[in-house]
Amino acid sequence: MTGIMLLGLLRERFHLQIHTEPRNTPVFLLTVVDRAHTVKPADINACVVRNLSTFPSPSSVSRECGTTSLNGRGGMRLVDSYSVPMASFAAALSSLVDRPIVDRTGMTGNYDIHLEFAKESTSSVPVTLNGEPSSSPDPGDSGMVSIFTAVQKQLGLKLLASIAPLDVIVVDHIDEATEN
Repeated sequence: MTGIMLLGLLRERFHLQIHTEPRNTPVFLLTVVDRAHTVKPADINACVVRNLSTFPSPSSVSRECGTTSLNGRGGMRLVDSYSVPMASFAAALSSLVDRPIVDRTGMTGNYDIHLEFAKESTSSVPVTLNGEPSSSPDPGDSGMVSIFTAVQKQLGLKLLASIAPLDVIVVDHIDEATEN
């Protein structure tokens, strides 16, 4: 069931009424630190353009243009993006940190991106120093760096802690569920 179908069902069955409004939210801003950043413009020959009339073959799924894959081996995490705009890359990285990432790089076009970093420990909260994420390596991962350090060292970009207005969904009304 798609989100639109589910929303329609909730509106019909429970008289759901919602609206969106901007709220100041903790975010990370993805910015350019080094004008000689190492993010490569997309090579259209390095990925497969999706043909929506057929299913992709299993060998092409991982290198499909416009996609980002998140993988891991042991304590290491890998992020590979093929021909994606920077805003899409930032959105994919958001699933790996404790808050949304907003693209403020000003970089236009599509990019091929490879990033390697240490898996964060799920038992601890990321440490911040003066409002900035700690860039120290995770001691349990034999020198692998955090996602924050990897973004800066490998890509010439930086994740800065900030507050930004983001649209949130506000529930105005919903009827209580009843037995059938």
